[in-house]
Amino acid sequence: MILEVFTCRKCGQCCKNLIENKSNQKRGLTLTAAEAKLFSDSLIAPLAAFGSEAPNIIFLYQLSTNDCPYLNQNNKCDIYEKRPLVCRSFPLTQGSFSTKCDRFWFFKDFPENSVKIALDWGKTQLDAEKQLDEYILNFFKTNFSQGTASWSFDLADKKWKLIKRYNNSKENVEF
Repeated sequence: MILEVFTCRKCGQCCKNLIENKSNQKRGLTLTAAEAKLFSDSLIAPLAAFGSEAPNIIFLYQLSTNDCPYLNQNNKCDIYEKRPLVCRSFPLTQGSFSTKCDRFWFFKDFPENSVKIALDWGKTQLDAEKQLDEYILNFFKTNFSQGTASWSFDLADKKWKLIKRYNNSKENVEF
């Protein structure tokens, strides 16, 4: 087992090249509805929605620009105290570790169980990731009905894609 202690180098790489290919779609930085209001409308696109025949209840948004407009010339965040949950949870991303930061170059070459990461401020990241997960699950439970489907918006072609239809509210949410 390898132990790697993560300390942020404040390089700003986590705030650049935000549009990535995920599940054969172009996606930007994930934002809740409240977080989307921190950015200009011209920089925001929908990300995920629920609906039976079409996406009609948007529950996540995305930043549609490659670099965060709040990253300043000193690689500091101009809205650090209000930054989105996905930023607060970095380097944790969707139950794994980001390979965007050069501190995680080694992660690409090792199976998950071979690497243990010690975060220098870990509770903040874990809490933020948990809050984002709870936001998504609560939205799903609140808006669930038989036949509800999840939809994802692709920045490449600016179209919604059907991801999954749900038969009950106990299924894992995908988008």
